[in-house]
Amino acid sequence: MLLNKNALAVARGLGIIFVVRGHMTTQDPFFVHPYGFHMPLFFFLSGMSLLASLPVASLLKRDSQSLLFYTLVHVGIFATLTVLVFQPMGLNLRTSSPLDWQTYFTKPFTANSHHVILFLVAWFLIALFFVRLLCVLILKGLAQLPERFGLVLQIIIATCMGFLGMQIFASELASSKFWLWNVLSQVFVGAFFCLLGHVAQNKLRLPGLLPCLLAAVLLYAVYYVISHLLTTVPMSMAFSLYKSGFLVHTFLAFLGIAMVLFAAEGLQSLSWLKTLGIYSKPIMSWHMTVFASINLVFAVLGLVSPSAVNAFTMVKPTRPHFIILYLALGIAAPVLAARILEKARKGQWLAAIQRQALFHIGRTDENKSVSPEQP
Repeated sequence: MLLNKNALAVARGLGIIFVVRGHMTTQDPFFVHPYGFHMPLFFFLSGMSLLASLPVASLLKRDSQSLLFYTLVHVGIFATLTVLVFQPMGLNLRTSSPLDWQTYFTKPFTANSHHVILFLVAWFLIALFFVRLLCVLILKGLAQLPERFGLVLQIIIATCMGFLGMQIFASELASSKFWLWNVLSQVFVGAFFCLLGHVAQNKLRLPGLLPCLLAAVLLYAVYYVISHLLTTVPMSMAFSLYKSGFLVHTFLAFLGIAMVLFAAEGLQSLSWLKTLGIYSKPIMSWHMTVFASINLVFAVLGLVSPSAVNAFTMVKPTRPHFIILYLALGIAAPVLAARILEKARKGQWLAAIQRQALFHIGRTDENKSVSPEQP
C-alpha cells in the first residue's frame, strides 16, 4: 500500500487540520487555502482503503449505519442546539426546525445540508455514502477484465467522471439552480478522487522520512506560488464551484494531496497526528459548534455583539493568539468529547469508580481491624 495504517491516519489528521483551518475567516501571508484540495484528499484517502471485494449488501449495511444514521442523528442535535442555545442568545446562525421531518430527509439534499449551518459538512458524509457504493460497483465490474486493461479503464472512467462533475453537472447547477445537479457533481467529483485513490493502493511507493518531509515542504511552496500566480479561485465541492476549470482544479488538488501524503509518510511517528486522524469524523462534525461556542463566550463577555458573529466569524482574526485559540479548541474539544463518550460506552469510568470504591472500603475495613495500640 502507498501508506501504512499509521501514515494513513496521520494523513487524515493533517487533512482535518486543513478542514478546520479552512473554515476560519482569517488568512495569514503564507496561508495556503485548503479548499483546493482538502475534500478531494478525504475522497482519495477513502479510495486508498476501499475494498473492491466487499459485498455490496455488507457495504450498504455498514455505511448506512456509520454515515447515514450518523448524519440524521447529528442533524437533529445541531438543529436543536441552534434553536435552544445559540439563537436565543442572539447569534446569527441559520437552521431549520428540529421538529420538521424535512430537516432530516429532504433538506440535506435540497438545501445541500446548509439548512443547519452548524452541520454544513454533512454534504460530505452524504456524498461519501454514494461515492463508496458507486466506486465498489465500478471496481467489481472492472475486476472481470484483465488487470492492466482494467487499471487503464479505471483511470479513464475516473477522469471522465471528474470532468462530468466539474464541467457539466456544475454548469447545469449554475444555470438551473436545481439541487440534484449539485448532488451529482459532488458524487462524480468524489468518485473521481476515490477511484484514483484506489489506483494508488498498491501501485506507488514513497521514499524515506527525510525525502518525504523535504518533498512536502517543496510541494507546499509550489502550491502557494502557483495558486497565487494563477490567481485561481479555490474549488468548492460543497457548492460545486469550479471556476478555474477541470484541468487547473485537478492539478492543484493532486498537488495538495501529494503534499499531505508525503508529509504523512514523514510524520507518521507523531502519535497526536494519528489521534486526530482517528477522530477526524467528530472533529469535522463539531468544530463549527466549537467556533460558535467561543463566539458566544466572547459575546457574553461583551467583547463582540452576538448578532455580528456566526460560526465562521473569528473575533479579532488578525491576532495570532486568537487564531491559535480557535484552531486548537476546534480540534481538541471534539477529540476530548469523543474519547469521553467512548470510555463511557465501554464502562471504563464506571469500572474505575467501582475499583476506587472497593479500594476505599477495603482500607476502611483494614483500619477498623487494627487496634489503636498497634503501629
